[in-house]
Amino acid sequence: EEEKKKKEEEKAAKDEEKKKQQEEAAVKKEEEKKKKEEEEKKKEEEKKKKEEEKKKEKEQAAEKSKADQEKKKKEQEKKQEEKKKEEEKRKAAAKQDQDKRKAEKEKKDQERKKEQDKKAAEQKKKKEAQEAENKKKDDEKRAKMSEEQRAKDDAKKAREKERKEEEDRRKEEKRKIAEEKKKEQEEYKAEKEKERKEREEERKAYMDERKKEQDEYKKEREKEKEEERKEKEALRQERKKEKDEENRRRKEERKVQQAREKQRRDKRNEERRQEREERRKQREAEKEEEWDEERGQMVAKKNWEWDKELEDTCYDEKGHKCCQAFAYICYFLIIPPVFVLLVYIEWELYGWGRFSARFGGHGYNLTDFNQPSPAPKMMKGPKMPRPGQPTPAPITWEVIAAEFIEENPLTWVMPCIGALFGVFCNIFPMAPGLILMPLFHELSIAKTQEELVILSAWLQFIGSGFIGFLAWMGRDVRLFICRFLFLMTPIGWLGYGVGIMKQFTFKDFLLLIYEHNKMRPSDDPKAYPANDGVYKDPELQKNYADADIDLLHTYLRMSLGVFMTIMSFIVFIALFIGGVNRYCCPSRTGGTTPGCKSFCQWLICMVCIFNTGWMFVANIGSGMGIFSFFLLSMFLGVETKRALCTAIMMGAHAQIPEVIAQGYFYSEVPYIRLMLFTPFLWFGALLAPAFSFCGGPCGDLFFYTLVLAGVGTATVALAAIHLQKEKEDINIEITPMYSNPEVNKWFDENIYRPEPVTAQDLREAEFFRAQRAREEAAAAAAAEREAARAQNGPRFMF
Repeated sequence: EEEKKKKEEEKAAKDEEKKKQQEEAAVKKEEEKKKKEEEEKKKEEEKKKKEEEKKKEKEQAAEKSKADQEKKKKEQEKKQEEKKKEEEKRKAAAKQDQDKRKAEKEKKDQERKKEQDKKAAEQKKKKEAQEAENKKKDDEKRAKMSEEQRAKDDAKKAREKERKEEEDRRKEEKRKIAEEKKKEQEEYKAEKEKERKEREEERKAYMDERKKEQDEYKKEREKEKEEERKEKEALRQERKKEKDEENRRRKEERKVQQAREKQRRDKRNEERRQEREERRKQREAEKEEEWDEERGQMVAKKNWEWDKELEDTCYDEKGHKCCQAFAYICYFLIIPPVFVLLVYIEWELYGWGRFSARFGGHGYNLTDFNQPSPAPKMMKGPKMPRPGQPTPAPITWEVIAAEFIEENPLTWVMPCIGALFGVFCNIFPMAPGLILMPLFHELSIAKTQEELVILSAWLQFIGSGFIGFLAWMGRDVRLFICRFLFLMTPIGWLGYGVGIMKQFTFKDFLLLIYEHNKMRPSDDPKAYPANDGVYKDPELQKNYADADIDLLHTYLRMSLGVFMTIMSFIVFIALFIGGVNRYCCPSRTGGTTPGCKSFCQWLICMVCIFNTGWMFVANIGSGMGIFSFFLLSMFLGVETKRALCTAIMMGAHAQIPEVIAQGYFYSEVPYIRLMLFTPFLWFGALLAPAFSFCGGPCGDLFFYTLVLAGVGTATVALAAIHLQKEKEDINIEITPMYSNPEVNKWFDENIYRPEPVTAQDLREAEFFRAQRAREEAAAAAAAEREAARAQNGPRFMF
């Protein structure tokens, strides 16, 4: 009791200390609030000062702009006045030039007239002199002439004189008329010039008036614009003030609301803290002691914490870095040297013969441990020259290599297949066995069914399960859903093991259904469900009899192709709604939730993974990756990127038991071809995470849609073409790899035991036949009565 009192006193002291600390914290919070409010007030005052300074700057800028505009106006007016003066000066100079030209013209006209008068006087003198000479000559002639000749000559002279006088008179009249016309033209020109000057003066006056009106109109418009600008500026300032007031009011309201919310939050946190403290005290009080039945004494009470949320161990930062470093070391420092060492050992033992034979397509046995490889095809060298002929130039290695590649296309086909497989099969879970098996069969890389299956399985395991796993681990190990891989991979292996066991294969299951649907002599084929609790369907039996169960491999490949084609539409829709896991049980940690709430989803995943390993992986070697992606997305709600990476690893690791089974039961390992594919797988897997990172989740979904649609459609088309010919697309016989004597014995005793036909069975069959004949006769008689009644009409009884 004293110890309990001491503990209570210590608790009370601690509570008082906590209360004091809380009070001090509350005081500090209030002081901090006050400081914050003062700082906010200071900030607001600084903002106001800055706004006032900005307003002043704007007003000063507006005043400066007005002064600049006035200066520009004055400068424009000065320029216009200077232009007017220049125009007046130019006009005055033009008038002076015109007057000078007129004076010069008048002078030239006077000089021309004087010269003309002088010429006329000289001509008159010449004429008078000629006339005098002519008179002398005439007088001399007349003196020599008779009187009649003189009379004729006088008459002739009189006529000539009259004619000359008439010509002079006409010339004088023409001259007078020309002078009059000239005077009239000069008068008309003077009048026109006068009118033109009057019009120019009128137009000038009109233009001056119009210019004055335009200047006045411009001034009025500028005044109106200035007034409108001032009004707009005033309205803008008013609106800005209103907005500032509204923002300030909203800020204050927001502050008040935030303060209230903070108070509520603090109050709620305080209440929660107090509740947690009370619960802790109760747990401590209950935790102290409890009675242990096994020991028979009081012991410390256990505390079971069931409410802790499970966490994903892959999100540990240290583990992530360690895994990344380990992946890089293996990828760059271990795999290349090991590969080079294996190539060196092969070269030491066999040379390059087996490699060249495989490239040439001459060796189809995948193992070189049991059978020797055929000799490689040698290149034909140049013919030896005859005696006396010059020796030809030697063939270079480049020419030999080019001829070898041209004759053996597998030398570039196989590297391309390896690189493409390393890139695409490490970005998307795409069931590569659906593509690799037909491709290897068509290219004659492998011919037998065991070779096709084992080479495809080894490529998937090495390319994605080992090299691709290290590449993605180097990118980010947190992309893997570790609990899904650790839990579902053994279940898939178990399904594969059951699928290759005799009596449990899918083909044996179909044959068993066919055997149980055989009709016995005592069974009625028209009346079923049948006898002894076994459903015997004659139509199903007929379909099984018509169908060829040997084509099961092709039907399974076609069904998986149809599933991929349908799923491509779902992935395409998910591209627009935010992922395949948008409305399908979303969870953050890959389906693991507190309290085992996702137990049903995990059960569904277990059943589907087991069935996939039993039906598809055991028969066609594909399908685990695609089904894993849709299970992760739809049932466990994993995001796209993590679901893709986990599904790729799941599909690749599902090939491990197939690789082991093929190597154990058939002793086959595709050693040489794997060495030819490995460097290109290494390079392609190195690029796959980078390409996936560039695309992002939306790019992954879009290209995954194309991959699903392309691979599914190609698989369905190939299977349909061969089924139409009643052949398999790939000639692979599905046979069990091992058996269990106890299981075989049980099936022989309980399932496959023949049932002998007894006399009782024959009697039952005869009874059923007679009963069926009686029922048929009664039905025929009833039909005849109905026909007669319809023909004769109704009968009336009186």
